[in-house]
Amino acid sequence: MAQHTGKVPLSRQAIVEAAIALADAEGLDAVSIRSVAAVLRARPMSLYRFIDSKDDLVADMVDEVIAEMLLKQVPADWRDAMRAIARRTIQIGRRHPWLLAATTRITGTGPHRAQHADQSLQAMASLGLSEGVVRPLLVAVDVYTMGFALSTRPGRTRAQQRADDRALDQGLGWLLDGFARSHLKS
Repeated sequence: MAQHTGKVPLSRQAIVEAAIALADAEGLDAVSIRSVAAVLRARPMSLYRFIDSKDDLVADMVDEVIAEMLLKQVPADWRDAMRAIARRTIQIGRRHPWLLAATTRITGTGPHRAQHADQSLQAMASLGLSEGVVRPLLVAVDVYTMGFALSTRPGRTRAQQRADDRALDQGLGWLLDGFARSHLKS
């Protein structure tokens, strides 16, 4: 079990951070109110002052990790931006392998999930297309990226990861080229 090195005052942030560390170390199934309380050296019932349920905690964990996915600077070229967003998503997904499973358990959108969606829309803004035209591409890129992440599990060698990254770029290229042919005038 992930160990906490000292008693930290309880807060929603401390609880979420402990839960993320626990999930990183042992997987999402290891996360429970009781196990997070043990890491924090707190009584399980005391966590309920800050969170309503395990589902609430998992949603906060996902939102916190998605904050790590946000790019500091979105490339000006829409293709470069979409590739950068996808690469960052894979990078963070490799750091937190439980994330994909957790996203299927939650509903709603936290503030960082909304920022991530806005960043993707910002990446496409220079094209001057409506959100209705752009959103299907964003969904396709997200689904492709998540599927790609599932097919390239952690523990691969650096050479395998480089090959995976080339394959990711190639597949994204096909998606982006198809979108460009359908929606952009040469």
